[in-house]
Amino acid sequence: FKQAFWECARIINARRYSGKRDHKETVFLLTESATQLRHRLKTFGLSDPAIRAAWPRWWSDDAEGSQSAKAELRFSLSRKLGLDPHSLLDEGAPRFVWRDAARFKHLKGETELERSGITSFGVSLGGVLLGATESWRPVRGIMAAELRSALMDQRPFVTLADLLALCWSVGMPTVHLRVFPWPTKRMAAMAVQLAARSAILIGQDSEYPAQIAFYVAHEFAHLALGHIETGSAIVDLETSTWSGPEADP
Repeated sequence: FKQAFWECARIINARRYSGKRDHKETVFLLTESATQLRHRLKTFGLSDPAIRAAWPRWWSDDAEGSQSAKAELRFSLSRKLGLDPHSLLDEGAPRFVWRDAARFKHLKGETELERSGITSFGVSLGGVLLGATESWRPVRGIMAAELRSALMDQRPFVTLADLLALCWSVGMPTVHLRVFPWPTKRMAAMAVQLAARSAILIGQDSEYPAQIAFYVAHEFAHLALGHIETGSAIVDLETSTWSGPEADP
């Protein structure tokens, strides 16, 4: 993303001046209004909750008159939604950054665009979460016996609260999502790996904590066993019925 950001900045600066004789400035104009940008993102297929959540709080009608504010608005949305910032500086269709960076389980005909949106949104959100947490311990290679000893000390079973405490204690943000990139949720759970750190995103809803606990433990295992390369993810898509751990190795 940083490479794309600086490339955009270079393009804007390169277009800013023309003509050395009269020193007249030709500004690279962002003519699209914020309302038009919202409509373009929605027409692209992104959900209203995702657009609202990504929209920066500092934006106001007064900022509409500032080219730098309009550019920063697009960079901010790109970072949070996983979009290529180049694609928001022009008026074409937005493009996702992470198009082939995830392995999907339980595919049911999702398009390449839908998969790219889920991946890019999840990896971007994972980066935001990791940026908000300081201390961490790499979990790759951690032994099952060590985990069992820590989790089941003086207790007969493991609860969802225990698993959440484990994740956060090693600096692995684990959150339950209420906002998704597409109007139809599709994602049950996602494990994201960025450098030596990782995050877990849960999309599954349930009346029973045990079902959510299964997904948290399952994604933790993917990360501990080294199933995910840096800058990538594993996505468990929703299934029509709860199948339990025996159907999801």
